[in-house]
Amino acid sequence: MLFYRRSVRVRVGPVERTLCVALLAALGAIALWVRHRGGQVDEDLFRLKESALAATNREQTLYRRPVASIAGVAEGEPAAALLSDDLLGAAFRRDGAVSSFGPENLYEKIDGREGLYKSYGFRKLWTATYVSTTSPEATVDVEIFLQATPRDAFGVFSTERQGAAAGGSAAGLAELPNGLYAVREAYYVRVLGSESSARVTAAARGVLTRLDALARPGPAQPTPVAPGSAQAELVGARPPTVPASPARESRSPEAWTASDNPLIDLGADPATLRYQAENGLGMEYFAGLYSGDVREGQAQVRVFLFPAKDEAAAREVFTKYSAYLRSQGDAAGQAAFPGSPPGAVAVRDRLLNTWEWAFLKGRFVGGATEAADSAAAARVVSRLEKGLAP
Repeated sequence: MLFYRRSVRVRVGPVERTLCVALLAALGAIALWVRHRGGQVDEDLFRLKESALAATNREQTLYRRPVASIAGVAEGEPAAALLSDDLLGAAFRRDGAVSSFGPENLYEKIDGREGLYKSYGFRKLWTATYVSTTSPEATVDVEIFLQATPRDAFGVFSTERQGAAAGGSAAGLAELPNGLYAVREAYYVRVLGSESSARVTAAARGVLTRLDALARPGPAQPTPVAPGSAQAELVGARPPTVPASPARESRSPEAWTASDNPLIDLGADPATLRYQAENGLGMEYFAGLYSGDVREGQAQVRVFLFPAKDEAAAREVFTKYSAYLRSQGDAAGQAAFPGSPPGAVAVRDRLLNTWEWAFLKGRFVGGATEAADSAAAARVVSRLEKGLAP
């Protein structure tokens, strides 16, 4: 009984009871508000707005790479005119108006895949549906994506082509059983029908003749862009330089195309050429990597080429990738593969039992991946290294 303490209050008073009821009511109201807001998600809450890319007080005039436009069409809605009522000829007619989508609402048209297009500098999408004049159940969707640069448009095309059952493929064209994918300058075009038939194939090929109306871009105009900003990276801005000769400019990595590319010169199949703006070979530092398949005798060798911004950046990437390769397998000495590029790394992958190659030359990191025939890979890699400008 020494520590016994008797309460001086017999029961809870009305004030305490009122406060408890008020507190419980407030907590209940907060819970209901949180539940309501959870069902009203703002899709644009975390979307990067153009105002966030505005230039800072320190501006520098950089050169924005121009995008293509259709001759004779006012700037701003160039592709809308291409999607005319008679785009697919007499067999199909457009159903309704042309729809357009920008970066802020692309998810409304392509929910779940918008990240692919935005990673390649997406600007705008125009789309229209065409219905057969004889069989209304047959439809064709035409989509025209405007990307930041021709290289970005090819990047989207080459990525989507990988998963398509393309019967006939070329550098900038993949024909599907029910349509096609194509690239014209900074435009990536998808034509997809509801059926695989001769009429859909004819309609899709008819679009190609109209696509030639996408004129080549004119001379670049100076545009104020904040140096080093995300906007500068997105549009491929670069400071003014002395114009290079046509021959030298055509070999600049910034001017490589689906048909003018060192991997094509090496003998890579144009239908396998791919450009990855992010995570090339699954590595975040390979941002802007080209790859393609080269036939060497009876072997197929997948080669890659990464143009870094300068030699120092290339050395850093090569060091990281070489260390990764050595962690995956056993490196072979250069004596095992005579003629290999100086300093090249050749590793047999322990898990896949294939060969991985990497070499450094100037601002380029190149090599081969998942090669089954080590001797064939060595020859192809050697030719690739020798074909690069010093």
